[in-house]
Amino acid sequence: MFVPGSKLADNSPSRLAVPPRRPVPPRRIGFRAAPHLLQVRLFKSAADAFWGPTKNVLSGLHGRTWLAPLVKLCPLLVFCTPVVAIVVGAWENHPAVLLAGFAAYVAPYATLWPSRRLFRFHLLKALFFPW
Repeated sequence: MFVPGSKLADNSPSRLAVPPRRPVPPRRIGFRAAPHLLQVRLFKSAADAFWGPTKNVLSGLHGRTWLAPLVKLCPLLVFCTPVVAIVVGAWENHPAVLLAGFAAYVAPYATLWPSRRLFRFHLLKALFFPW
């Protein structure tokens, strides 16, 4: 039997609403680097270090092996250009060339500097990396 004012008759929105949940405190999520887990050995020996890139160069030349010595010298353009600019700028007394050479040599080193807390490296070896 339906009686007005009883619990069965209370269909108000406050009665039908879901009670609010307790707020959940935010959880901290941290990302940590594990340099001791990221050890990669690229080559087994010095011979593998030489023949690995050589095979890659030869496969990219598609039979034109006469280009191999020139292609193997291309990294010298990248690594030697700042040093040549420093020497030529000092020799010719041209400060803009000297500054450009120093900037091109120091910029990669400066970008490596903040990562020293993530992985260990020797500072002088990193400074003279291509040599």
